[in-house]
Amino acid sequence: MYKLVRRLLNKLTGGSQSQIYQPVLSEQAFNLYILHKCPDIFSGNVEHAHEFSDSEYTNYIALAFREKISSRFFLQPADVDKLCQRAYQPDSIWSHQLTRFVSQVLDDGMFIYAEQGPKLSGEFPWQSIPVGPGGDSLYSIKPHRFSFLPRLALATYLRLIPSNYLLEIVDSWMKKAEEGKSSLFYVSNLVVIQRMLATTWAWLFLAARPVTRSIEELGLESRLLRILWADIQFLIPRIGSSVPNNHLLADRFAACFIQMVIPEFCQQIEFSDVEEKFREEFLRQTYDDGGSFEHSAHYHEFACEMGVAYLLLCYKQGRESNKEIYNRIKMLLHFQAALTGPNTKTPLAFGNATEDGLFPLDGGKGWCSGSLREIYRALFAAQITSTPNDDPSVERAFWLLAGKLRESDQNIENDLICQSFPEGGIHVYPDSELGGRLVFRSGPLADTTVVAGHTHADLLSICLSVGEQMILGDSGTYTYRGLSSKWPESSPDWRNYFAGPIAHNTLCIEGQDPFGKIVGDFRKFDIPPPLKCHYSISPSLAWCEGKLSDVGIYSGYIRGCVHVKGYYWVIYDDPSLLEIDDQLCWYGFQCTPGSELSNFSPKTLQIENNSKNLFLTSSFSDSPEIIEGNLDPPGGWFSSGYGSLSPAPQIRYKLEHFLPSAFVITTQPEAIPELISVSVENDESSIILTLKSTHNEDWLIINKNINNACVYSGLVFTGQLLWIRFVAEKPALLRWSNGHHISWEKYGITLNLEEAADNVLVL
Repeated sequence: MYKLVRRLLNKLTGGSQSQIYQPVLSEQAFNLYILHKCPDIFSGNVEHAHEFSDSEYTNYIALAFREKISSRFFLQPADVDKLCQRAYQPDSIWSHQLTRFVSQVLDDGMFIYAEQGPKLSGEFPWQSIPVGPGGDSLYSIKPHRFSFLPRLALATYLRLIPSNYLLEIVDSWMKKAEEGKSSLFYVSNLVVIQRMLATTWAWLFLAARPVTRSIEELGLESRLLRILWADIQFLIPRIGSSVPNNHLLADRFAACFIQMVIPEFCQQIEFSDVEEKFREEFLRQTYDDGGSFEHSAHYHEFACEMGVAYLLLCYKQGRESNKEIYNRIKMLLHFQAALTGPNTKTPLAFGNATEDGLFPLDGGKGWCSGSLREIYRALFAAQITSTPNDDPSVERAFWLLAGKLRESDQNIENDLICQSFPEGGIHVYPDSELGGRLVFRSGPLADTTVVAGHTHADLLSICLSVGEQMILGDSGTYTYRGLSSKWPESSPDWRNYFAGPIAHNTLCIEGQDPFGKIVGDFRKFDIPPPLKCHYSISPSLAWCEGKLSDVGIYSGYIRGCVHVKGYYWVIYDDPSLLEIDDQLCWYGFQCTPGSELSNFSPKTLQIENNSKNLFLTSSFSDSPEIIEGNLDPPGGWFSSGYGSLSPAPQIRYKLEHFLPSAFVITTQPEAIPELISVSVENDESSIILTLKSTHNEDWLIINKNINNACVYSGLVFTGQLLWIRFVAEKPALLRWSNGHHISWEKYGITLNLEEAADNVLVL
């Protein structure tokens, strides 16, 4: 018997040199491993364990692991029943979502990204799932991540489906995996890690069944334990070998998870310093302000989920986490909460995204903005606004927190304040009076670390939502597959289109990507951080400006954003330093699908979507070009999720003589200016924007050199940002940010702004 065990262990730990990994999933092999490597499971409990039959071993091991794992996991099987009684009453929204999910995957077919695949059953084609557009193998791989498994296990526990449904699905996967005929089952560390996490949660829901009910069904629990065992044997010799971005972080987290939750399955190999290595990698890949070096919202969520899970497991096991890690997790969650705002159902998907999360515990489509917001509220920030009740991802937080969601507080802080995350490249300008929020995506900041494989060319772009409706958005990802012979002959280069500047709300120079064209499927990692950024925030006025460098033909481009609360957002551009010959250049604004555009006035476009309105006014003399669903060349496309492709209006303003220009965006018709002008003053250290309408005139003065006074039309201003409203040709209202002093002899004004109680002054 010893030789048999040794041969099995050699095979499990990488002895086979076959290109396709072939796991050992048999009941006999698993029982032998437990008997010889985990004798404490039997010690003192069963005197004659060696006399057990395989089926008796199976039942006993399954019952033993209910105690072993549950004492270390996020919650114990005994907690599941009371949590289900709270959350899954017949008329609850989560019950309806679970029922709908079960009906879909078992009766209609599971969605594989934007396409509907086969029904989940014992006949599921695990080895021959069709690829996606452009030969995208991620479609074939997705079911092997097991994102469906925790939901079906929960449905089994709640008796929405009989256990044999799930048993047939699991058996069919195990049978095909053991054949070793396809690389899809063990295609990468990350896929196996995602399956391991999903399987552990599915095991928990099954382990919650009473023994009297499940003694004959323990074989299903045993099968999940055997899949976990085989996955861990695959991972252990490979941990640390993944690409040094989110994949490597997942490696380090998986090592922590295995050691903290299921150490019995990794006893045959030295497995030390795993927590220290995870902490080092986590800090390496994230910024002090809560951003991430990948500059992708989806992979930022990955980092958040790993950090939160590590922290919660530390709490579960009665020990404190590292202080630096604790603070970094707090900042990452703060970044997420600011990025989405209270309306978490409209995630801001900048950068690459496939929506494949680490903890598929809810009825959503992969994004977990609401989950992370509720975890942030529970662990760090009780006073921020809670997530909407109909956000399905809250269910994920419910399980990770063992049901300890925080009730809504009566003294909610206003988290609709302007916030800047310069390292993370995000500046958030919400406005409750306008009912909208603008996010200025500045980009990777100079002197920060960047791993750009998943980064889009979204430098100095904007996104804007009104209520729950995104109006101007990041166009999405659509595909990771570069142009090749696997695409139809006349297919556009979708990968470069969606990753490039043409699909983002910023300057586009035709045929030029600031980071260079993607060759293959992903960007090169090592791009120089291209941005110099300045910003300033006060309660009623906020500003950010970025200048690009080290990005080829885009170097020297300047864009700024000013938010005047209650009135409008202003975007200004200065392309005067660009060295461009005859290339076609434009400022683009990508609307979301369903948007309808009309001329509100000669200078103003009205954009309406789902009864939400936005007004876009420009300083340009010519009307913009509107493109929707063009293929040659591509333009006017939107991907609301990985694999989806929809035509949507794109607005393009062609550059005029490379002079400074501006746009004013608002939801209030009365705030629309009739005329916008931009001038550069004081040896290019100041920008003056003038917005004229019938009844008033506004000045915005941006002083880039705060150490010197800005002088304009008799006004002397020492500070960063000043907004003046004129009524009847006299200044009537002032707002400022980082202001010190203002004098204006013409109007008899001399003010020490630092002595003012607020950043607003009525004259």
